Amino acid sequence: MIHPSFLVGLWCAAALSLSNCQRFQTPPRLSSITAEQLAQAPIVVLGRVAAIDWGPVWAENERTLRHALVTISNTVSLSGKVPADVSVSCYLYQSPYAPPFEGQAYNHVAINQSRIFFLEKRGLRYFGIRDGDALSFRTASVFLSSDFRTSDLLVDSIVRVLIKPARDPIDSGLPDRVSYLSANMVDPLVGKAQGLRLLEGLLESRSVSLRTRACESILYSTGLPHRCLEQVGSPQGPYGIEADASIRHCLLVNAARFAENQEIGRARSFLMKECESPEKDQFASWIDQRKDCSDFVELAVSHLARRGSYRY
Repeated sequence: MIHPSFLVGLWCAAALSLSNCQRFQTPPRLSSITAEQLAQAPIVVLGRVAAIDWGPVWAENERTLRHALVTISNTVSLSGKVPADVSVSCYLYQSPYAPPFEGQAYNHVAINQSRIFFLEKRGLRYFGIRDGDALSFRTASVFLSSDFRTSDLLVDSIVRVLIKPARDPIDSGLPDRVSYLSANMVDPLVGKAQGLRLLEGLLESRSVSLRTRACESILYSTGLPHRCLEQVGSPQGPYGIEADASIRHCLLVNAARFAENQEIGRARSFLMKECESPEKDQFASWIDQRKDCSDFVELAVSHLARRGSYRY
């Protein structure tokens, strides 16, 4: 009977032709990580997933991951330097439908995806700064080196890559992950005011599904009747929003709140109290939360829907 450790050794030698194979038998790093910690990774790089070479399985309780050597091609470095083609050692969820706390289908790593990776280099090899889903995210579209300037702030480039397409076609899964990315990556890194501006920019997208999900995200983020509601039910128009089940549900659960905050003064008071709550979002250390709240509130109330211009 062949011992499992012998098979692991064979896989490492055949797939990698590298030393230090014992690294692959160490547990994956799955501890909590903040958006700020991701943005401070030594290497932040964009690229296309060209290949995935699967290795040994690691399982504990309900978590089952597999070691992988992910080859990234056509790289664009936002921070640090990597070759045009680079291989990353990491643990991934092989199934797109892993446990609900990790491995959501929208962030499943697959060949030919354009993604942003948060990496570090140890010796001659590259690793994710965390395994599982936090290793990387799909980008809003394909990005080229010409899309960035040397004067761009890293965090601005990261959030743009995640949520603002540079060109067509947009990533097919972008509409469904706008809300998650806005709350968990964009707002913590650049603040709620800039996050709201980015969402409002998506209302001008040529994709009706992206416009619709952006409008929904704005409604939940502000708790106010945003002017995008004026376009609900006319998806064929240049700024139209589809009155789908998610939008209708959003209007239903927020009906009372929207009705109470149609007047600017009341809306401002309500939103400022919400924004300054100590239990709200966790921002990066460089965000001036008081100023950000003030800017966010003024932007949100300046774009209230006209009274009577929409229906629940």
